[in-house]
Amino acid sequence: DWIPLDTAAGPVSAWLARPGKPPRGAVIVLQEIFGVNHHIRATAEDFAALGYEVLAPSMYDRVKKGLQIDSHSPEALAELQRAGTPQGSAAGMVSYADFSTLVDLDFHKDLDDRYGS
Repeated sequence: DWIPLDTAAGPVSAWLARPGKPPRGAVIVLQEIFGVNHHIRATAEDFAALGYEVLAPSMYDRVKKGLQIDSHSPEALAELQRAGTPQGSAAGMVSYADFSTLVDLDFHKDLDDRYGS
């Protein structure tokens, strides 16, 4: 399920997958260049089936909410580039939506409290 996350850098959404039993630990799944698409969500669900609570934050949300690319087609890659930073680069987009988002997650503290660092 998609959940909202408030971070110091602004709001982002994340895919949260929970196991059907008490979790044995937690996993954070980082998106590929294509965003939190069907592949990343399926990966999270696979880890949940193994007993883990899984979070896959949408690192692009601060640039373009909900950006997901499910194809390697020239059109899909052009969409990714158009959604990028003012410089228009997908590589810059990840820098812009920097990974400090992961550190700022309230979820992170909750996981640390439950499972340790």
